Amino acid sequence: MRIILRAIATFILLLASLLSMLLSGVFLYLNPSIPEIETFSRVSIKAPLKIYSDDDLLIQEFGERLSPITFDEIPPLFIKALLDTEDKRFFEHKGIDLVTLSNASWQLIRNKGVIRSGASTITMQLVKNISGQTEIRFIRKFKEMLLALKIERELSKEDILQLYLNIIPFGKHSFGVQAASNTYYGKNLSELNLAQMAMLAGIPQAPEAGNPINGPERAKRRRDLVLKRMLEQGSINYKM
Repeated sequence: MRIILRAIATFILLLASLLSMLLSGVFLYLNPSIPEIETFSRVSIKAPLKIYSDDDLLIQEFGERLSPITFDEIPPLFIKALLDTEDKRFFEHKGIDLVTLSNASWQLIRNKGVIRSGASTITMQLVKNISGQTEIRFIRKFKEMLLALKIERELSKEDILQLYLNIIPFGKHSFGVQAASNTYYGKNLSELNLAQMAMLAGIPQAPEAGNPINGPERAKRRRDLVLKRMLEQGSINYKM
């Protein structure tokens, strides 16, 4: 029995060493092609061209709709809706959620290469939206992880959320949650009720096909999932 246990321990140690060497090699290979963190921390948010009447009424907008918002202006309930659905350990991890990554890897093996759930954190999604990389998925994922680690060292969690919620697409030419709130409800984010916030929190998964205008039924199913996750995490209760 001791010989068997010793052999198992040796195998595990060897496997861990090989994995460590593999990851180190991947890091050394990819790190030179990773852009500097300033590329992501100094993203400029462009405003659309707006035409007003003489009495200061908005007539038309040209270009993408963008309405920058600060972290303090984002309702805590919306942040809970987003994180409970997309990245519930956001304030705990350092850019990579090892628990979610392990689960996704196991599902990938069990489903014979079919990916049914992602492992991207909010920080990794931020990297993807800014970089717009279209490389082979395996390579891109590693780059996203490396950049996510770098971003987490340079920016606070609040800064990451603010940047993320100002640049991600919400469909119908709207970028950022404030612009999405104005597009779909004609109100600022702070004026929305729980159901409306949950609706917006569910859009980024499929901004064009899953928004309330292009795909109302899909958007409602996603909204209900967001509310379910919030209930499971204790962010809301049946009395709200």
